[in-house]
Amino acid sequence: MDASRSLELFSWHAFKHSSPTKKLLKLSRKAVSYCGGIPLALEVLGSLLLDRASEWENMMKLLENNQSSNAVQNVLFRLTRAAAKTPVRNILKMSYDFLDNNEKKIFLEIACFYIEKDRHNITQLLSGYKLDAETGITKLIERRLLKVDKNNKLEMHDLLREMGR
Repeated sequence: MDASRSLELFSWHAFKHSSPTKKLLKLSRKAVSYCGGIPLALEVLGSLLLDRASEWENMMKLLENNQSSNAVQNVLFRLTRAAAKTPVRNILKMSYDFLDNNEKKIFLEIACFYIEKDRHNITQLLSGYKLDAETGITKLIERRLLKVDKNNKLEMHDLLREMGR
């Protein structure tokens, strides 16, 4: 995807507008460049940064230095160590790291067992495990880590699913 369309896609997810504010334009371009025109990365990073303008500079430094703040990185990427150094993997990993414990458990459960299953049924099932499934699933959708198709089935990009396994 070219730089102009990438910035627009990123902006829709980060600001809910087609372009960033003047104050965040330079940092937004840096984020877009880091994503390399990959739509999934643009959506996930934009959603992660939504309403977190004050944290942007620190997040970008973490991405550039390949240092997500959570020790989970070793577990998630032990089988794909080389892939963990790619920008897309860093973005997806950072988005995971910023989930709370409830959301992480739900993400992992869905990635491993519940893709293409009915959202309502899975919400009830996960709630039985003492998880706040409705809120957690909604957060995962907002962060673009999970999608719901027209038949109310849960969907997840293959890279996200692989990360969750």
